[in-house]
Amino acid sequence: MVKNVCFWVVLALLISFTVFCGCSGETGGDARRNGDELGTFKSLSAETEAQIKSDFLHFYFVAPHLPDDEVYIDHYFGNYNGLEVVAFLPYIYLTWLCTNRFVFICDDDVIGFEFPYQVAMLAWKPGVHSETGQFYEIWEAIDLGLLTRDDIQSMGGVCYDLEPYEDLDSEIERQIKQDYFDYYGLDYGPDDDWFNDFRIDCYFGTYNGYAIIVKLGVWDSSTNIFVYDYLFRFGISAAMFACKLGTNSESGRPYLILQDHWIASDKDREDVIDYRDILTEEDARSMWKQYLAQIYGRIK
Repeated sequence: MVKNVCFWVVLALLISFTVFCGCSGETGGDARRNGDELGTFKSLSAETEAQIKSDFLHFYFVAPHLPDDEVYIDHYFGNYNGLEVVAFLPYIYLTWLCTNRFVFICDDDVIGFEFPYQVAMLAWKPGVHSETGQFYEIWEAIDLGLLTRDDIQSMGGVCYDLEPYEDLDSEIERQIKQDYFDYYGLDYGPDDDWFNDFRIDCYFGTYNGYAIIVKLGVWDSSTNIFVYDYLFRFGISAAMFACKLGTNSESGRPYLILQDHWIASDKDREDVIDYRDILTEEDARSMWKQYLAQIYGRIK
């Protein structure tokens, strides 16, 4: 049985992604803008939009780098409890805020949004007098009680029931651990404490002969891992492996899953594999559903 601590580290973040079935609410505000000029959202005045854009630059300390006219509000969801909820197009300085899927915990429900491209979905609270307005990530606003479940759903969020997640077969787990130890030259076996204490933190299924696992806090790791455009975000550094399962007497071996932002020398390493060579986009979505189930499924 996998000792899955993935939930505990990500629960600290309660971050964003998205989903696919359940009870959708009515869209609040204007889902998309019409043209590039200020004031083209029917429910957002030009003056307020200009203030949001200006505060955005100052709040995230990018004012010296971008003029106001390069800040683009792509979606406007409406005003909720004095907060203006918007989605900005991504900027090089704020990529950590951006994804095309957002998922939030609201009471006992998991509610999400999906965009055709990456955006930064934020809630803006006006400043007092000359103060710069405050921005919140949506999960922050929910945690602070500034946005409610009904608010999120009225923006067009979709709630869904989580599917049961797949446990890792104990024999396959033992094989993965042994192959991992053998490949990296660690002279331990099933009778050693180091072997038995080795933890596979997350398991997202087996696809085309490769078991997809995550190890937390190891080398070559990142808090954000992409497979196609599906984002797997963790509270601490993590590495995703595609473990080729052995057949008959042939040993399997682990591969680090390639990330597109890696430098060329890392991409050419023999222990790295391009996910596009072994996984389809449908596989990636299945992995992502397993990821959500393992994180959010234990909250209820």
